[in-house]
Amino acid sequence: MKQKLLILFPILLCTFLLADEKADLEFLTKMVAGPQKEYCLSGDGDECVNLGMSELIGLNPSGKPDFVAGLKWFSRGCDLNNSNGCYSAAQLYANAMPGQTPESGVVKDYEKVFGLYKKSCFEEAGGKKDSKACASLGALYAKGLGVEQNQTKAAALYKISCAESIQKEGCIMAQELGYIPSTIITPQK
Repeated sequence: MKQKLLILFPILLCTFLLADEKADLEFLTKMVAGPQKEYCLSGDGDECVNLGMSELIGLNPSGKPDFVAGLKWFSRGCDLNNSNGCYSAAQLYANAMPGQTPESGVVKDYEKVFGLYKKSCFEEAGGKKDSKACASLGALYAKGLGVEQNQTKAAALYKISCAESIQKEGCIMAQELGYIPSTIITPQK
């Protein structure tokens, strides 16, 4: 059932994005949220992350994006050692809209962002490094957000991200700041 849900989720998401009928929204919400919530509550961090994403796009009973609920499910995924849950929760805290309160939205909190990126980067969540989290943690050190500014630590984290990633974000960030030679443009893996 879980494998079928993971395969069906993108199809249901596309259908939701194209749907304009309230009945379609109710049907899709029941199809996705019910099984995801059940799996998440039984300890499946991946499904918690999927449920958080569903909340962010409004695939819920209200039909509107709910960042507080999304954060709740991402945090649960993180608590279950899912690095994507930690990274997604950190992204919500880092990109929170100004003027939000805990009741009305997600409040910007760089100390929480730092802790969540650190957990996701240093194999504390899921047993492997998340290269996006390492690059983002490097950016916090480079800019002094939520932590004392430290270019040496930023460089080390960008290098970790570059070495661990099939994506280029850590390499590009490290290269732009002069931490790695300009001849290295692709990840080492």
